[in-house]
Amino acid sequence: MRPGSRLHRGQKRRCSSNRLQTIGVLACLAFPYARTGTAAPIVRDDLSRLPAFTVRMVSTPSGRVIQTSQVWAESARREERDLLVVHVTTAFAAGATREAYTTFEPGPPLRCLREEHRIFTALNETLTQTIRQFRPDALPFDGLDVPLDTYPLNESLLYLLGGIQFDAKGNATFHVLGLVEALQMDVWRHGTEDVNVPAGHFSCDHIRMRPNAESLRLPAMLRPIAPLFLPEFEAWIDRAEPHLAVRIKGPFGPPSDRDAMLELVETVPPSLEGQPQLRQEQGNGARSGSKTTTLAAPELKRSRE
Repeated sequence: MRPGSRLHRGQKRRCSSNRLQTIGVLACLAFPYARTGTAAPIVRDDLSRLPAFTVRMVSTPSGRVIQTSQVWAESARREERDLLVVHVTTAFAAGATREAYTTFEPGPPLRCLREEHRIFTALNETLTQTIRQFRPDALPFDGLDVPLDTYPLNESLLYLLGGIQFDAKGNATFHVLGLVEALQMDVWRHGTEDVNVPAGHFSCDHIRMRPNAESLRLPAMLRPIAPLFLPEFEAWIDRAEPHLAVRIKGPFGPPSDRDAMLELVETVPPSLEGQPQLRQEQGNGARSGSKTTTLAAPELKRSRE
């Protein structure tokens, strides 16, 4: 056989390999939702007794601050049920604001019931409003049920990740709600590490998270290469009570800054009623090196409803 012919076949093999990898990338993007697994709900004490905090999202490559949010939790009672509501208010650089309310049923285990987002322009006009229910029949596709351990991908994770229940090998799972399925996240311990964030210096448990690859709805020929293209997330959990996540890192930023970090800026001790105080005063930190501030809980924009 002529050398030119052998070279041509080698090129074809390399081309086929490149095509397979490209198909793998596209498939992982097209099917980013995993089948549900064994429920392992997060166990967390009353969220209303946890400190409120300010958190910022920064671009990992440039360090540019993308947005800043204030987060706090309070007790609520609706339809004769004792509930917990995590509030988030976010300020964007262009003057827009976001309000989010995530409702939980206290445990153990802790269950998420509802998530609501509203985005307003600088002129107080409503841009979007999204409501998502976390009930078992929230995904009426193929008869799928939402597991008990399904939680939202928002700032409330800084509260929740400290309540993950690991097995003896340091592994755990939980679910996050996707568009058509509950996506299973595999979690594993990655040692301990001291980290510095704007809120101070913390001794942390370092954990990693990744969507479950084996349960992805992919053709059989693509499943072996799927883990090569799945995004990975990292979190650093304060080893001291109340075990807040002080940093979360992963590809969750806006399109212009996809690789981003959530970092704890300051904590806010709850009042006797379980809500942030109304003054802006510098207080003593709960530990050496931490920053604790008494901040106002922003007024809810009820006039917009």
